[in-house]
Amino acid sequence: MIVENTKAYKMEEEIRIFLQKLISINNPDEAINEVIKDLCEKYLADRVYIFETHPVALISNTYEYCAEGVSEQIHLLQNEPVETLKSW
Repeated sequence: MIVENTKAYKMEEEIRIFLQKLISINNPDEAINEVIKDLCEKYLADRVYIFETHPVALISNTYEYCAEGVSEQIHLLQNEPVETLKSW
């Protein structure tokens, strides 16, 4: 029980830090890019995406951060069918 509470506390603290960064940076695009960069680095990911949904069952990659040496895909992932994500 204590281990679960410790994990939950750490997760809550990480979320609090990310939210604080989002509200402390005046430019929303800059804030989002900073947070996804932090997420990518913290979890040693190759990339982090944020997709926007469109009313006609399409999605577009609106934000992306890539680790060093990883090529961007943001320009390729525009107006894709929602089903594209199902294979991920």
